[in-house]
Formats: sequence, structure tokens, C-alpha cells
Amino acid sequence: RAGRGTVALVAAVAGLALLALATRQASERTAESGHCAALFPHHDNGSGGGQLARLALRENRALGLEGGAGWQRTRALLAVARDKGAGIYTWGSVFQFNGNLVREWLVRCGVPYEKAEIFRYDRRPPEDFAGVAILPGTSTQPDVPLPPRVILLQTEQAHSHEWAAAVAATAARCAALPSCVVWEFSACNFVAYSDTAVPVVVLPTMLQLPSLWFRQAPAEPPAARKFDFVFLGKPTPRREAALAAARAAGAEPAPIGQYTRQEMLAMSRVCIGLHSYDGGALELHRLGEHAEAGCLALYEDSCDTLTQRALAEEAGVVVFAPFGGFAAALTQLLRCIHDEPEWARAEQLRAYAWWHRELEDSGDILRVLFDS
Repeated sequence: RAGRGTVALVAAVAGLALLALATRQASERTAESGHCAALFPHHDNGSGGGQLARLALRENRALGLEGGAGWQRTRALLAVARDKGAGIYTWGSVFQFNGNLVREWLVRCGVPYEKAEIFRYDRRPPEDFAGVAILPGTSTQPDVPLPPRVILLQTEQAHSHEWAAAVAATAARCAALPSCVVWEFSACNFVAYSDTAVPVVVLPTMLQLPSLWFRQAPAEPPAARKFDFVFLGKPTPRREAALAAARAAGAEPAPIGQYTRQEMLAMSRVCIGLHSYDGGALELHRLGEHAEAGCLALYEDSCDTLTQRALAEEAGVVVFAPFGGFAAALTQLLRCIHDEPEWARAEQLRAYAWWHRELEDSGDILRVLFDS
């Protein structure tokens, strides 16, 4: 009898241990599930579109630019463009996309479509151009004469050693023209103008029209994709260090050179964004492309804190991580994709829908900001 009692006791203890283990594992799964859901909070549900336009207004207000010299100069130049037209001078395939966006902005703001013309940058605006010339600021050589009414688009990292001088030259060039304004793509680049009298406003000029990317919702869910992550950008020592840490943590990158750009994006679970320099500005133009391809977005923290907070905490369409913790953040996101494939698929489709809506509505930015 004692033996049978001992066996029963041991069995009971073992059963309790198994029950405790199962309870703990279930609790861990529940905690992990909640942790995954917290990566993409949904605070904007039901708020409708136009958030990027409202965000641009908030950024300008925070910098004290609303109603200032850049604001008034932009309104005056838009009035000229409605009457006498605008020439948008572009270079390269990427900025050609931005030229299309600026044209859409102008048309929705009342400039007749036929009066908003796009030219390759080798077609310089004539000095006697009666309308408004819109050019990439960092490519305007000081010895090339420009017409009197000019909008310079600043799309580079003002704080970087590579572009700081060019951005400063853009500001100086604009200050010397009788009717010029700088449309700056990043709020944290405003430091380049804070000690100058250059008229400037902050606008997301690096966005791209949804028709350029959004053809259909991504077919393959993140969990079913071949590669863990993809990074497409200029290799720099800083970026290479972060990518090496990701590989060392076991994440498999899409191999560069074996597939097209769109194929690599479509075959990767996560698309990542890394700065070439410390404290880089947020590059919004990459996010729309990533959403269309269906990879979940993981980006390094940026100096554009207001925009970052809006995208991460209000819209919940990007995960941000500090440079030193980037590999750990990627590991966590990949684990969530593996453990909760349905959650990952839902977030993929939600990000696609959000960016499609917001990029379409972003065409009204000039009207929303400057027609009121």
C-alpha cells in the first residue's frame, strides 16, 4: 500500500508540474501575443485619410513657420502658377517620381494641368520664364542663371558631411533670388535655415504618387516569404555594421544582385531602413514602396521625432528601433511573424491600405495648407 501511495503521490506531483509548465507556456504565449500586437498600435482607426497633410501642418506649426515668410511666399508663387504656369525640372528616375507628385499637388491646388509641365533637368528654365520654376535645390549650380520666381526642393540630409555644404548653398542661392522659397523635406533639417532669412516651409516632397507603386494588394503573406529582410540603399560602414549584426543574430537577407528590386522586396518578410549618418532624417518615400511590396517596415530612429511618433504610435504602420538595438528589434519582429502568421498578414494588409489611402490624399497637401 505504501508503494502504491508513493507512486500516486509522484504521479500527482508530476501532473501538477506538467500543468504548471503548460500554464506558464500558455502565459508566455499570451504575453508574446500582446507584445507582438504592441509593435503596430492602431490609434488611427476610423479617423479617415489626410493624416500626412495634417502632419505637415503640425510640423510647420511646431517650427513657427505657419504664416511666416515661406508660407506667404508659397501662396504668392502658387497664385502666379495658376495664372502663368509652372515648370517642374527633374533629374534621374527617382526625382522624376517626385516631379509627378509635385505636379499633382499643383493641379489639385488649382493650377491647370496643361500649365504644370515636367522637364528633365537638362532643360534649364529660361531666365525670362514668366511662371514658377520648381527645381531640385542641391543641383542648382551657382553659375547657372535662374528665373525670378523659383521653388527649390531640398531633399538631402542637411546635417551629413556629404550634403551639408550643398544644403547651405541652396539656402544662400534662394536668399539671393527676388522671389524664392525652399520646400524642405525634413523638419529636423530646419537647423540649416534657423540663422538665415531664407523663406522655408516643410513639406513631404519625397513622397510618391500611389499610382506609381500600388497596383494590387500583396499576395504572399510575410510568414510565407523566402527571406527574412531586405535593405536597399548605398552601403556605408555604419549601415554595414547594423546589417552584420542582423546576420549574426540569424536573420537571412535577400541576396543583392540575384533578383530585381521589386522581387527582393516581394520576397522579404521585413524591409528595413538604416541611416548613413547618426541622427538621420526620416525618408518617407521608401515607406510607400515597402507597403506596396507587402514587407513589414522596421526603421532606425530618426531626428524627425514628430513624424516618427505619428507613424509609429498613431498610425502604427512602422516599427522604429535605435541603432544599437536594431538587430534585437528585427529578431523580435521575425519571431512574431513566425509565431503569429495571421497577425502578420493582418498588419501587412492594414499598412498597405493605410499608405494607399494616405498617398492618394497627400495630393491635397498644398490646398490644405495654403488655400485656407
